[in-house]
Amino acid sequence: MERRDWTIDELVEVMGISVGSVWNLLNFNGYRKVNARWSPHELTDEQRTKRYRAADQNLQWFRREPRMLGRIIAIDETLWRSYTPLDPNQAQEYRLPGEIPPTRQAPELRDWSRMLILAVRQDQIIAAEWLDPDEKINRTRYIQFLNEALRPYIEENFSPNEIAILEHDNARPHAARDTQDFIATMEWGQLAHPPYS
Repeated sequence: MERRDWTIDELVEVMGISVGSVWNLLNFNGYRKVNARWSPHELTDEQRTKRYRAADQNLQWFRREPRMLGRIIAIDETLWRSYTPLDPNQAQEYRLPGEIPPTRQAPELRDWSRMLILAVRQDQIIAAEWLDPDEKINRTRYIQFLNEALRPYIEENFSPNEIAILEHDNARPHAARDTQDFIATMEWGQLAHPPYS
């Protein structure tokens, strides 16, 4: 109950009993290790209709212009946290008979996290930018990323008659009026992003 993600080895170390005894205690008390499950919510009829329209719109675009797939730039933000990963070789040491066996160390969590904005085209990262440690993504910061990190790439790698197509979700910084105005000014296209479960 103190911590739900113990490993058997950690329980053996903390409790000072054998692996078999730990298994017996867990089974006797009804504990079993299960993975967290993603529980989707149901889409409303209106969301389903929007999803159908968006998918149909994207499909029609592809039918008119199949080469558009190569011009799609996917953009998203992710939060990176710092921790020391487990070393699988840490418990593999040469020991003489009778010596204390090696113990595995749990990951060292650090109070560090940063937001990363990432733009990907086909199989390449074309633009990436770390936000300051306490900085959150907002429409001003997102427009700054589009203007300073993405625009130079598009100007260098797209011919004048090619339109870059952005694919990003409907998060507030992406859907904000200022962001949409900037994208329209740049004359970039956008894939319709339907509601999803």
